[in-house]
Amino acid sequence: MNVEDAVVASEFVDHLSEGRRMADRLGLAGRDFVFAASLGLDEHGHGQVLIVGGDRVLLAPVDGSSGALEFPRAVLRSVEVDAGRGLLLRAPGQRWMHGLSDTDAAFLQELFIETPLIPPRGRDGRSCIPEQGWHHEQLARLVGMTVMQAAEAEHVLGLVAAYGKKEMVFDRGAFGVSGNQLADGLDLIGKRSRVVADMAERYRAWADRRNQLVHSIRPMEDGRPGPKTHRPVLLKKSASKQPQYAIETQDLPDIVDMWYAFYSLYHDAWRAFLSLISGMDAEGLPPSNSASGSARMPAHPNPGGH
Repeated sequence: MNVEDAVVASEFVDHLSEGRRMADRLGLAGRDFVFAASLGLDEHGHGQVLIVGGDRVLLAPVDGSSGALEFPRAVLRSVEVDAGRGLLLRAPGQRWMHGLSDTDAAFLQELFIETPLIPPRGRDGRSCIPEQGWHHEQLARLVGMTVMQAAEAEHVLGLVAAYGKKEMVFDRGAFGVSGNQLADGLDLIGKRSRVVADMAERYRAWADRRNQLVHSIRPMEDGRPGPKTHRPVLLKKSASKQPQYAIETQDLPDIVDMWYAFYSLYHDAWRAFLSLISGMDAEGLPPSNSASGSARMPAHPNPGGH
């Protein structure tokens, strides 16, 4: 029995109407605008809901046997009608089959081609953030991912600082801080733990880079944001009455290194935290340095004011 026969035999007659009902029933529509939803079968013959959103695609099993697969519409390279089987979605190195009738598959194919991408809007209906070109989009994506990864790392490093001072005792004053305050707390524990001392050194170096990344402007070069970041510097009374900036090159490869630095810090801190709450003293923490090369320590010295 081919997929189309299986769909009909399962009484999934109106794939699109049934898809809408099933998406609502499973709570899959979410906050995104939905162009269409379809109820069909995956390549193994199991019930599946396909959602075509404003800027995303979601494939979810009807029985909840596994998690939903969600990806941006922009990654799709082709949407094809596979006669007698259904709709075939292709992305680089990946493909997904959604089994349904040829007629409904052709409708969804046209929908993918003709409907525009609609990114999220503001809560009061405010228009989407205006597009500024793929260079801006690429930079914004890397900066956003790095900032989020740094926040994850800081959270777990804060747990290490809070639980590492005294066995199985939570130090409230060491949790919820960042920057030099967090690094100082880790340094205290690092006096008796080489593992924590290593994390403190790496965090102190990369936190400066993260701050530079977040609080800087980028002068334009050739119509796009340049590689040099300019962070306004707090002026002392004796300083010049002109604005001063800390300037550092933070091109795309530098931001990628920063993401990996905080990614490895997160995982090293997580392993240390699990050991601490299991009753191990900070002095006995096993080595777990997952960073190497350019993701271990920054390649250039701290930025200075200019």
